[in-house]
Amino acid sequence: MGATDHLFAGVLCAIDRCNDPVAVYGALASLHPPRIDFLLPRTTWTPRPSSPMAPAPRTQTGS
Repeated sequence: MGATDHLFAGVLCAIDRCNDPVAVYGALASLHPPRIDFLLPRTTWTPRPSSPMAPAPRTQTGS
């Protein structure tokens, strides 16, 4: 990186479930940071953000 290496403490990354985690980690690791920290997405949204791994929504059937 260069003359400012002492100013670079690491990378803070919020996880986006729509992106390939291996590709994201590889891109961040290529920066050679001293540390990589990951934040989980907020789960208090209504409705929650979509997830490729989320189960199919339930549907009500008529009675």
